[in-house]
Amino acid sequence: MLHERNFSLSLEAIRKSTVQQIRAGKVSTFFYAAAAHQTAAFLRKHPAGEQLLSSIDVQEWTEAQLSYARAVLVPETVTAAAWFAEKGREDIARPLCDRQITDADPLRWLSAGISHLSHLVRLSSRDGEAIRYLLKVLEACGWLQEAVANANTGDLSGALFSLSNHLPDGCLPASLLAHLKTRVTSELLRI
Repeated sequence: MLHERNFSLSLEAIRKSTVQQIRAGKVSTFFYAAAAHQTAAFLRKHPAGEQLLSSIDVQEWTEAQLSYARAVLVPETVTAAAWFAEKGREDIARPLCDRQITDADPLRWLSAGISHLSHLVRLSSRDGEAIRYLLKVLEACGWLQEAVANANTGDLSGALFSLSNHLPDGCLPASLLAHLKTRVTSELLRI
């Protein structure tokens, strides 16, 4: 019991120290030295994480994240960006998503699902041309077909609803409709 009390006191001391540093303008920018998903994980657990999050400079953050962009998988980007956006920092979430769309690297999509695509499109500021190119790449490597075929029904319907609301006009690939038709047909045959 004494151990739990000391742990709580330690967390409170960390929180107070961090708050004092924030007020004094002396916050270390150590979180610029990590990939976004690592920074998000740290800030989620830190007692003053939301206050630290508010102190992130957009320009410094965006420049620092460029060095990690090629090594980060789409699900990691989406998880971090969604948390940042939820906490009111769309300005630091957006560049992460924009980079994944612009790079259009199929290797970063290996562990991603259709819901990751919908979140990425929703959180990004990329235009129709960049998104169209990403969808062509994902179709060419077979990811789009697999994502539609393997998603559970709830994730698929939620992702499609989000995509219908956030995809720029003319970006919906005809192949997606064909994959959906195949999926619906197979679902109906199971019933």
